[in-house]
Amino acid sequence: MLAQNTSKFDDVPASMLERLAVAVTKLVNEKSNNRKYFSFSGLALISNNYSTTVYIWDEALSNIYASFEVFMSPGKVEVQQTRNYVQEAKAAELAKQQEAERKSQIKARFDNFLQQAGASKLVQLKDLMANPFRYEGTNIAVQAFYVEMLDRNTSHFQASNGGFLVVSGLDPGHSMARLTEVLLAGTVTGVYQLHGNLTVPLLTLRSIYVCQTGDCKDIIPN
Repeated sequence: MLAQNTSKFDDVPASMLERLAVAVTKLVNEKSNNRKYFSFSGLALISNNYSTTVYIWDEALSNIYASFEVFMSPGKVEVQQTRNYVQEAKAAELAKQQEAERKSQIKARFDNFLQQAGASKLVQLKDLMANPFRYEGTNIAVQAFYVEMLDRNTSHFQASNGGFLVVSGLDPGHSMARLTEVLLAGTVTGVYQLHGNLTVPLLTLRSIYVCQTGDCKDIIPN
């Protein structure tokens, strides 16, 4: 956990922290009789034969603000793995907030789609195909991808798991490419003989959303 008073580390450039690490390391190597470990008022150094790790703590020595690994050789000092834990914690919190907002927007988009289409819920196409009559007369949403127009009024859709669906009422002037992922909403009105030998659910279209990301993650909540 980070200390409350962390403002002095909010905007510290990494280059400044690196210079501090080098200066402290050189000082300790020159002045300390014990070069394996050194601690003084919020600074701690742990050394081995190859490098020195510098930690900057709060005054209570309970929270780390930053750390660096300093490699020293004759005529050369190199700082690697610089970490500002205050900035990292704030970035993680911001990412968490952004992810929560993203999920909230997706849920709102999904709920709005269902509400405007009068659909009660999302149904997996494999479940609809297993028993279309269970949902007959109800408005539902189905995730699928476009395959082809069968005639001016009926179109063929499919799911990634192999389920099939025929939709009536899709605008024949649409510009969807084959395999475009969509979220459909409509009324299950019965079954259809696809290509004459496969019985599949028939959906009368009420609304369609063309997905902007793979697996319709931009509208279907996790």
